[in-house]
Amino acid sequence: MIDLHVIQAIRARWIRSGLLFFTILIIIRFFYLQILSIENFTRYSEANSVRRIPLTAARGQLLDANGVILVDNRPSYSLFAIPQKFLNDTIAVQLLMQLTGMRKKEVYNRLAAREIRPFHPVRILRDIDFETLTHVEENRESLPGLYVQVEPVRAYSDTIRASHILGYVGEANKKDLESSELHSLQMGDLVGKSGVEKAYDDVLRGTRGYRLSLVDAIGREVADYSNKEDILPVPGKNLQLTLLIDLQMRAEQLLHDLRGSIVVVDPQTGGILAMVSAPDFPLTVFARHLAPEVWNGLINDEDSPLLNRALQAQLPPGSVYKLVSSFAGFDQGVINSVDTLYCSGGFRIGRRRFPCWKEEGHGSMTFITAIAQSCNSYFYNLSQQLDISDWQKWGHLLGFGRIADIDVAQELPGLLPDKNYMDKKYGIGGWTSGQMANLIIGQGDLLVTPIQVAQLAMIIANKGRRERMHITGAVENGIGELQAYQWDSQQIDLPKSSIDLIIEGMKEAVQGKHGSATLARCPGIIVCGKTGSAQNPHGDSHAWFVGFAPMVNPRIAVAVVIENGGSGGAVAAPVAGALFRSFFKGAGNE
Repeated sequence: MIDLHVIQAIRARWIRSGLLFFTILIIIRFFYLQILSIENFTRYSEANSVRRIPLTAARGQLLDANGVILVDNRPSYSLFAIPQKFLNDTIAVQLLMQLTGMRKKEVYNRLAAREIRPFHPVRILRDIDFETLTHVEENRESLPGLYVQVEPVRAYSDTIRASHILGYVGEANKKDLESSELHSLQMGDLVGKSGVEKAYDDVLRGTRGYRLSLVDAIGREVADYSNKEDILPVPGKNLQLTLLIDLQMRAEQLLHDLRGSIVVVDPQTGGILAMVSAPDFPLTVFARHLAPEVWNGLINDEDSPLLNRALQAQLPPGSVYKLVSSFAGFDQGVINSVDTLYCSGGFRIGRRRFPCWKEEGHGSMTFITAIAQSCNSYFYNLSQQLDISDWQKWGHLLGFGRIADIDVAQELPGLLPDKNYMDKKYGIGGWTSGQMANLIIGQGDLLVTPIQVAQLAMIIANKGRRERMHITGAVENGIGELQAYQWDSQQIDLPKSSIDLIIEGMKEAVQGKHGSATLARCPGIIVCGKTGSAQNPHGDSHAWFVGFAPMVNPRIAVAVVIENGGSGGAVAAPVAGALFRSFFKGAGNE
């Protein structure tokens, strides 16, 4: 029989062995957790207490041709939220709505990225005012996962607006993220949406950085967590534009309360010196959170302020297109310097009489006087001697019916009808010589954009040389210097005899006693120009002017259109004259 004391001794030994075994296991586990796995668990701890805060890079500045800052950056306060922490608290969402005026749907839409990256900070509001900032800070404990960060936002010149040229920025959307050219973007990053901001976004945007920060249980930042993982943002590069701020300001003043466009170009380089589309919009509304009612107001405005009329308004050109028709006439040998046509106030084609704008008639017209006084009868006669293919060929050669390929893009091509177009629209044999008479004077189915008309002025001023028009002149290189962009040019074969006669006619239109564009004169400078009054079915005629100055070695080419303005000579020519005088003010002009 086993002794009871022996049994108790054996049991005690097993108990001691078990305790020793579990003690050794605990020691080993503690060693594993505290020594071997300390790096992994430190990362887990940091994931809960250390926030990786993205730092927005300052966008590059936009400068005018003389280095004047047009668009800069200023510090502002932005609200960010960690979706997983913030959206789980419905009371916090309600409080945010009360403090900021945001709608519930708007809050949830802006935090839509939570499904992909629930712990990645998402910007809720940009450029909040100090009052909102104060309210948020006072209620921080009730807003888990919400924090405030200083970010750069766009600051604009108070001298000019240049809305359609400079463009605006906005937060990247899904379409931006899917673009192969913007593969480095994240939801919420600011990208260019129009104008120079969009065309040169990859240059201006820079590279974001990151800062690590310690936060408490409700997401409040309690201290910096500086270490080697911090990455400073790299600012974007500066761009120097070809704009002249004084000329841009004058052009904007001239179109105040009007609807139309001005394009001013340096014919020697193709650089845009001023470009206005009126009405426009204040870029400052895009610098901060854009309220839906503000956006809806812009897109539903009947005057279409978001439309860049310089590049996208497709209008009949009226008599300014007689310059293009003239090239076709010279090319076919049906115009010369000596033949005349008598204008009695109209021209008969078949059984229909087409009126000239001057009811009593111009009398005997040579080509030069026909251009100078914009005689319709002279060009009605020309229309009967030209085939539409010859006319269309020269329109295409001089840049119509296709985009001018300016560097800010977003252009529309206008409409340059050819025989196939006319046959398709009116039926084979369904269109008449009367429709050709309308096309030859810039009416009918022909549509052009102001930038195309400015390009025509440049080509004529250069006697055939077409410089690619552009707004950006130079970009900052890696050592902080501005390096000029190189733009291409093209020589169009224009017979010297025809170009000289066309320029002479344009000179007489401005400088001559009976010219149609005398209100475009600039004292001390020989200005060459052509007016147009393009009829349209939606109201008064569009007033046009196209021209350049001086006649020899031109320095400036101008296209002006005032929609529903009436007479080109009475309305558009004075605007052009003011621009010429402003540009040449160093020669003693205003």
